Amino acid sequence: MIFDPASLDKLAVQLGEVKVLSEILFDAKVNYLDSIRRESVSTNDNNAADYYPRKTVTTPLADMSPYELTFRCFSTELAQVLSHLASSPYGSLRKASALNPRER
Repeated sequence: MIFDPASLDKLAVQLGEVKVLSEILFDAKVNYLDSIRRESVSTNDNNAADYYPRKTVTTPLADMSPYELTFRCFSTELAQVLSHLASSPYGSLRKASALNPRER
């Protein structure tokens, strides 16, 4: 695999953030992880469906990177995910959430 050398720092940061998000989801024992989408930061990020269209917002205090988490769980697991996000030492901001039960 060949990565754009100019994007390696951003990719490393995103890998660490995805690791933290994954650990939160797995610790809460969600039933099914559909996807974690991140912003595109590399010229190698070609499949638009795999990436979140919003971009990082930089402020004097922090860089706010957008992620979209899609997973299936019961209300207990959802409460655990939100609790872990709120108490995470890394800080997180939940700007929007949607509960979309899938009809079968």
